[in-house]
Amino acid sequence: MEAIPSLGGDAKLMRQIDAAMQEAAFAAKARASRRFGVLPHFTARQAIRIAAAALAIVLCSILVWRLRSQTARAEVAYGEVFVSTGEGIEQPLGPGERFRLPAWVRAGSEARLEIQPGPIAHLAANTRVRIESSREAAQMNGLARYAIRSNGRADGEEPAFTVITPLGRVDDLGTEFEIDLRESGIARIRVDQGMVRAQPNEGPSLDISAGRAARMGLRLAILENEPAD
Repeated sequence: MEAIPSLGGDAKLMRQIDAAMQEAAFAAKARASRRFGVLPHFTARQAIRIAAAALAIVLCSILVWRLRSQTARAEVAYGEVFVSTGEGIEQPLGPGERFRLPAWVRAGSEARLEIQPGPIAHLAANTRVRIESSREAAQMNGLARYAIRSNGRADGEEPAFTVITPLGRVDDLGTEFEIDLRESGIARIRVDQGMVRAQPNEGPSLDISAGRAARMGLRLAILENEPAD
């Protein structure tokens, strides 16, 4: 399930590789000069071998660094989900099984995911989300409840977790909240603890506090008249 990250399409990375290769070749010449007292002349074949060895070392170092840096994972706490990490093939996972992020997740039944490190997501059956990282997810349909485990957020800090929907985004401001996309064209947002900020794609944002619910469309988010049960 854990895909190896691609190294292509990164101009800065390729420049770093090229510089590392040149540095390795220069270092090899310097070592030979110190050893033999002269600056050696490498044949084309020797130069290619040195460059290839340097490239292999650099690529291995970069790969190890990237794999270590991508620590965000999720674990299925209960229920069954189907996970795809990019090949378009869904793999069923059950309680105790983990997968690497980012990934598409479809709940085969009511399920709970623990995103590490980050929130807990409770998914109703048939809900589909793309979990990008421990800080962001995209909910495409269905019903999901998110409980944010991080706390101590100071004013002005970035949201601990953001959920993108087809109608807009919901930014966590230290909370436990629910997003219901089962009604066409409407996202119903309910806050149990803390506060969230609803941001429609084409309208002003709305802060929703604990015990309140709101409906969000493409252009407007409005509080419901009655507090959430």
